[in-house]
Amino acid sequence: MRARSRVLGIALALVALTSTPTAAAGPAVDGTMIKAGGLGPCLTQVDDGLKLLPCLPVFASSARWVRGSGSTIVNTRTGDCLEINNNPVRALRCKPWNFIGQTWDPRPDGRILYRGSNFCLTANHDARVADSTQCNGSSQQNWVFRF
Repeated sequence: MRARSRVLGIALALVALTSTPTAAAGPAVDGTMIKAGGLGPCLTQVDDGLKLLPCLPVFASSARWVRGSGSTIVNTRTGDCLEINNNPVRALRCKPWNFIGQTWDPRPDGRILYRGSNFCLTANHDARVADSTQCNGSSQQNWVFRF
C-alpha cells in the first residue's frame, strides 16, 4: 500500500509540474533590439539603468524590448518598463493603470516620444539615455526598432 501511495504522489507531482502554464515563467524571449542611430549600440538594461552597449549576443537578453499594454516598452528579460524617472530614463517595474511615466509613442520616423509631450528618447555620448531632450530631429533621437 505504501508503494502505491508513493507512486501516486510522484505521478501527481509530475502532472503538476508538466501542467504549469509557460506564461508564468516570465516575459517573452523574442522582441526587438532598439538601436541608436541604426548602426549604433543597442539600448540595454543594466540593473535598473539603461546603457548603450554593442549589439552583441552577450548582451542580447538584456537588449530585447516589446510593446506592452498601455503603450509601455518592456524588457523581455526582466519585464521592466522604460520609465521617465528624472534623468536618465530607467527600466523599472511596470506599474498598473497605464502609469504616465511609462507611456511611449514609437514613431515610424525612428523617434520614440514620451507620450503626450515633445520629449524624445535621446542617446547621450556618455552611454546613458536621457529623456529631458526636446525632440529636435537630431541623429541622437533616431532609433531603429520593430514594434
